Amino acid sequence: MKLTLVLICLFASLLQANVVINELCYDPVGEDEGFEWIELYNNGTTNINLAGAKLLRAGSSWVEVFTLPSFLLRPGRYVLIGEAQITNAQITASLAFQNGGSETDGVRYQSQDGSYTDTVLYDSPNSFNLSGDEGLGVSFAQDVPQGYSLARIKDGFDSNDSGFDFYPEASPSPGLANPTRCDYALFSASVEKQGEQWELETQVHNLSPFSPDEIAFLDVYIDGEVRLNQQLLPIPAEDSLLVNLTLPVWDEFNHSIKLRLELSADPDSLNNSYSFELMQVELLPPRLNELMYNPLTGAQEWIELYQAEEPQSRSEYSLRDYGGNQVSFSLPEQGGYYVLCPDKDPFLAQFPACHPSLVIELSNWITLNNDGDSLTLLNSGGVVIDSMSYVGHSSYKGISLEYWQNASGTYTWKYSPFSGSPGAPNSAPGQPIPPTEGRVALEKDVFYPKQGERMLLIHNLKDPNNIVNLCVYDLSGRKRRVLADRQTVQASGIMLWNGTDETGKLLPRGPYILSWESQSIGGGKILRRQLDIVLAY
Repeated sequence: MKLTLVLICLFASLLQANVVINELCYDPVGEDEGFEWIELYNNGTTNINLAGAKLLRAGSSWVEVFTLPSFLLRPGRYVLIGEAQITNAQITASLAFQNGGSETDGVRYQSQDGSYTDTVLYDSPNSFNLSGDEGLGVSFAQDVPQGYSLARIKDGFDSNDSGFDFYPEASPSPGLANPTRCDYALFSASVEKQGEQWELETQVHNLSPFSPDEIAFLDVYIDGEVRLNQQLLPIPAEDSLLVNLTLPVWDEFNHSIKLRLELSADPDSLNNSYSFELMQVELLPPRLNELMYNPLTGAQEWIELYQAEEPQSRSEYSLRDYGGNQVSFSLPEQGGYYVLCPDKDPFLAQFPACHPSLVIELSNWITLNNDGDSLTLLNSGGVVIDSMSYVGHSSYKGISLEYWQNASGTYTWKYSPFSGSPGAPNSAPGQPIPPTEGRVALEKDVFYPKQGERMLLIHNLKDPNNIVNLCVYDLSGRKRRVLADRQTVQASGIMLWNGTDETGKLLPRGPYILSWESQSIGGGKILRRQLDIVLAY
């Protein structure tokens, strides 16, 4: 029902719209003057006379460049407006669009009375706070190379999101239809032996809000050779198709299987293939487990992955955000929780309970948008193995989003009850309520580090900012781990410990003592607590 309502609203908005910028060439090969052009398209249902409508461009601000003459643009038709050297232009104009290259630029169509606009913003950052059609521009089309155009992913499709609606087109088509760029994807596949035959099952997903114009093909490679070719009729918007095939395999040997989708003008080929071994038990891939997209002032973003099983070797992966920015990294051979961040040392200063071996520093960080973003996790072959999206909320500044299993066993994303637990399990049903003001308490006094459990110490202090020392001692009085050394913490939060000493080695099982000292950052009385805890195996 939700998808249906979204699509109804989307197509209703398309009917209400009228003229859109359909394709744009702002940086032709060589000299720009005389060769720039813009294509408009009527995506409504009635004729529109363009007389008095305006074209604007933006660098540091919006400037009018041309007032359109009388021209009747029929529904589903194009009009090409070009400079002097564009011989097939129906209207000739001097345009002088901005070329991008260092910050956001833009082009806008504005109706005669100024009540309607259609805008494309390209390149970033938006240093001059240029507006889009719905306020301040926050999503931007790519800055294209010379000779390319910016083309709509489907003629007339308009979501008012420049980063989604426009695609770099190496083969511009001024005055003609754009290729429909519909994103098909393969996420997984499975095989089952039935009698003498192997039965293959896979789902083909249409990730776009529209259906493609053409059929697609699914090629099945066995040991590098195409053995099956399945024709796929167009899949409805944001829907999927279950494909069942019988593999032409009759022996008892293992075989390498690769699935490959072919769809004309698919904008993302990274999610069009999937490979596996016919008789190999597939290990569970890592998953997105927790993320901090809106950290406290002075802190940094981070993303936690959970690797449930141990691969045979160090594995390569990549993360991609909604804007197409991508960063590659590798995970160790051991299973567990791993944290990705742009700067390791300040992260460990903020989360000292997270062992350094679990933190992976990525110099090419993909910035998470505070107002909403999406993340896609891909393996070394470009196959999507996990993804998530969120809508940001400023009220949750400094609080992480975590992948969480509720009491009924259903998984979902929710905000952490604390500030975050990087390098450790997420909260669970029945997580204790933080203690009342002025208290320090353990979630429980026995934990099993070899089973992935972490000590969780909850604090709820009287003052908003405090200096904390927290150390672990054995019963002989030897200091075995420093969890906080004059660390600044807010009034409420948690401290975590994975049971290891300063070298990262797991301590022997048995009882230990936690020594807590805290004082308001402005001075005053020192709060001292001693808590007993047991490492069990």
